[in-house]
Amino acid sequence: NIISADGVIIISPEYNHSFPGELKMLLDNLKQEYTKKPVAICGISAGAFGGARMIQSLEPVLLQMGMIPVRSHMYIGEVDRVIAQVQEGGDVAIWEKRVYQMVQGVIG
Repeated sequence: NIISADGVIIISPEYNHSFPGELKMLLDNLKQEYTKKPVAICGISAGAFGGARMIQSLEPVLLQMGMIPVRSHMYIGEVDRVIAQVQEGGDVAIWEKRVYQMVQGVIG
């Protein structure tokens, strides 16, 4: 239940240098549930910047909706390569550390 959650983590791909319209529709439909919640954003993209432009365009929208963006967002660039490395048994400790740091910004 989103109402009882301490915070929200949004994981979204970059779409045309912004966030997908479906994400905006979801946020608009659940505005009351999200208001005054801390929120961290994890951007993913096929390119090198890890959804940085998506995060940059989404933050003002979240602020306008009454959410509280935290400072520790996560950027995952070249996401296909990252997924392949993890599936091949690559070291996941760095990702665990990055997720932990991001989550601490939401609930810590």
